[in-house]
Amino acid sequence: MGRAATVVVLAMIATGCLVPDPASIRGTLGYLYEAREPVDASITWGPRNLGGDVYLPRGTPKGTIIYYSGGGFTRWVTYGTDAALAHVRRGWAVFVPDYRLNTRFPAAVVDAVDAVRYVRTKGDDHGMNEDHVVVMGLSSGATLAGLVAVTNDERWFGHDRNSRPDAWIAAGGLFAFDTAGGRGGSWRTYPADVKRDWFGPGQPVPARASALRSVSAGDPPAYLIHGEDDYVVHPDESTAMAITYDALDLDVSYDVVSHPAGQAERYHVAGAFGANQAEVERFLDRAAR
Repeated sequence: MGRAATVVVLAMIATGCLVPDPASIRGTLGYLYEAREPVDASITWGPRNLGGDVYLPRGTPKGTIIYYSGGGFTRWVTYGTDAALAHVRRGWAVFVPDYRLNTRFPAAVVDAVDAVRYVRTKGDDHGMNEDHVVVMGLSSGATLAGLVAVTNDERWFGHDRNSRPDAWIAAGGLFAFDTAGGRGGSWRTYPADVKRDWFGPGQPVPARASALRSVSAGDPPAYLIHGEDDYVVHPDESTAMAITYDALDLDVSYDVVSHPAGQAERYHVAGAFGANQAEVERFLDRAAR
C-alpha cells in the first residue's frame, strides 16, 4: 500500500494461532484494563461549555490524544477508554471530551472538531501538548475521528487552521453512512431510531456525513483497526477507507484482527485496540516526531 502502509491480518488460519483468551492478556495489551488512570482535571471547555477529563503523564507530554468515546451517538461507553489511557504511562496526555448526544448531525462532529481546536489553543493551560495532537476513537468515536481528520476543508463543520489533527486512530469505525458497503450495508444494521435521531425522520443521509467521501491529498496519517467478525460495523468500512487513502498515496496502516473463539462480540468494543496495542504505540511514536 502507500507510504508506511501495512495490511496485517492477525491470527489467521494459516498460522494456526489465535489471539489469547482475554483473561490472559488483560492489563498487558489493553484488552480490558481494570485499573484506570487518575483524572488530573475535569474541565469545562469550548463554546458550549461541555465537560471533559484530562489525564497527564509524569513530565512533559510528548503529545495529546483526544479520545472520542463510542456509544452510537446516543450515549458514551467506556469500552476502549482504558486502552487510550494506557498511553498516559508512555508519556501522552489524554483528553476525553464530551460531545452532544441525541442531537441532529452534524452537532457531534462540530463538538469533536472544537475539541481539537481547544487543545491546539488552550491545551497548555491544562498541561496538554498543543503541538502533537492525535484523535482516536472506537465505534461512533472512530467515526468522529475520521470525520475530524479528513474534512478539514469543510467550513460546514467549523474547521479552521487550529482544528487539524496530526494523525488519527480508529477502531470499528463507520465511514460511509450513505452506502455503508458490505453484507447489505453496515449502517442499515444500526437501530432505526439511531439513524432517525441523527439525520431526522425520513431524511436522506448527506454525503458530507461520510468521511470516505471527503478524503483528499494532504490528509493526516491514519491507523485503522477492525475486527474481522465485527457484528456491528463490517470491516469493509475500514477496508474501503484504507484503499481510498492508498489510492491517494496517503500514509495509512490497517490491521484486521481475528478473535478468540466465542469472543466475536468483543471485537467491536475493546478488543481491536487491545490486540494491537504495540502497533498503536508505534504509530503514536511516529506522530510525535
